[in-house]
Amino acid sequence: MVKAKKRIALLTGLLLILVLPIAVFAEDELTLSISTSVKCDQVDFSLEIFGGDAPYTVLIEFGDEESYQASELVDPSLDLLHTYPAQGEYEWNVTVEDRSGLLGESEGVISLDGPSVTLGSEPFPPLLTIESGEAAIRFTASVSAGTPPYSYAWDLDGNGIADEGLVGEMANFSYSEAGNYTAQVQVTDGCGFTASDTLTVVVVDPEEDSENACHPTALKIAEAVSSIFPDRAEQTYTCKDIFDIFEGAVFGYHVGFGRMWHAYQLTQRIDELTWEDILDWHLNYSGWGALLQLDRFAGLLETHSIGDLLELVTGGEQTVGEIRSAVRATVRYDADFEDALARINAGATNGKLGQFYKLAGELEVDPAVLDAYLADGLTLSELSHAAKFADRMNAGWTDIVEAKSFDQSWGEIGQAFKLANDEYSAADILAMGAKEFRTMGREEDRTARAEERTERTAERLAGQFEVQIADVLAYYNGECAGSWGCVQKMLRDKAQTQGATTDRDERSAAKIASQYGYGEAEVWSVFESTCAGDWNCVRSHFRAISKDAQVKGKNK
Repeated sequence: MVKAKKRIALLTGLLLILVLPIAVFAEDELTLSISTSVKCDQVDFSLEIFGGDAPYTVLIEFGDEESYQASELVDPSLDLLHTYPAQGEYEWNVTVEDRSGLLGESEGVISLDGPSVTLGSEPFPPLLTIESGEAAIRFTASVSAGTPPYSYAWDLDGNGIADEGLVGEMANFSYSEAGNYTAQVQVTDGCGFTASDTLTVVVVDPEEDSENACHPTALKIAEAVSSIFPDRAEQTYTCKDIFDIFEGAVFGYHVGFGRMWHAYQLTQRIDELTWEDILDWHLNYSGWGALLQLDRFAGLLETHSIGDLLELVTGGEQTVGEIRSAVRATVRYDADFEDALARINAGATNGKLGQFYKLAGELEVDPAVLDAYLADGLTLSELSHAAKFADRMNAGWTDIVEAKSFDQSWGEIGQAFKLANDEYSAADILAMGAKEFRTMGREEDRTARAEERTERTAERLAGQFEVQIADVLAYYNGECAGSWGCVQKMLRDKAQTQGATTDRDERSAAKIASQYGYGEAEVWSVFESTCAGDWNCVRSHFRAISKDAQVKGKNK
């Protein structure tokens, strides 16, 4: 009956797997607190571990192809100072695993922000006309971020050499000849980080045809974007089209040449998107870095293109960070991307997601199997411990999990599997309790020994009175109610009633009479009365009389 119930429970559990929703990881977990302090190119990472059991294994990937790894870490606090090679953005990741396999993960982006500079001019855009032999213009370098103080280097005539005497954030300059000039400013901040920006200055002579003059950068972008039509651009562009975007006539706000040119350059790296797709993403959703991340994620996935990932973000379904977490789980643990996203949406943290898929991989089971156990109230830590416990006990992990689902302690489960035998399974023992099972075993041992003694005594009496063992046991279990004295009397009375003695009795009586010097009649009298048919008792009787006689003889 117990085994039948067990089979029914297992079948029910398998059916539940088909209909159970994805479990939300709500139990206790190993969590991390990461704080960073940035000073120029150096970053101080401060790690605090909460939960789990020491010792810990820690892996920190700094995002610049450098990493730090430590095992057997007992202290839950760790401080590291890392120096980065240059300014920019670096994606770091921290993974911590405790001794039981519980995982904790954290990630982020370090921005070593040097200065950002935007070069403006008055007039703007810098389309100048020579009047009285010169065309005057004022440049302004607008600096943000970085670490003050800032220093400036100007090259306004485009000869590649810094112009002397121009050291501030503004610079006045005059052009005397028509042509296209590249004006540049380079800013260096207090950390030594640099940034630069350029403007193409178009200077026309009134004697020339100024109506057809086009900004050279706008023309460059128009020609480049038009060259990738129709596969990578939605239309061909004129210089005026690009300049209209630049001035704000298209989007309602100014769009720099740098953005448009960078969007074109990215079409050379991201094959699936058009120039318009890339520019729209940058203007309305996020930066170039996020777009490149999504392109890299699409390259890692076999099921989703960058267009699919863009739709998830632009449609508001997922963030870039959530997609990053799902991709990491997909690649690292061979998980299903959609399944990972669903679990993230259900509240799974990076650490819990990693622990879940890692355990599913180690056990070689579908994630839905773990979902079923989690829905029954078990935790990932308990499932992981059950798997390791099963290895130590040489048992199936599902049997261990089933036992744990009945709120048994690990100690009770361990005892049950050690006590299990061919007749009683660990589940049977847990059902009755290990203590009760041991008590039952002792009772069975005592009963077996008693039955063995009963069998030996019955065999002896059967041989003594020349009857069947079954007859002896019938007296013992029936009329005599477990009294061997009663059985012997019954057998002796039966023998006397039949008026017969056994040959063995005759030989025993003759031997004792001869040995101790008494008549056989006297020996038979002791056998039938005093010793109730027990020849051992008769021998002891005459042996005692003989010894007593010897003692009295010595005393005389």
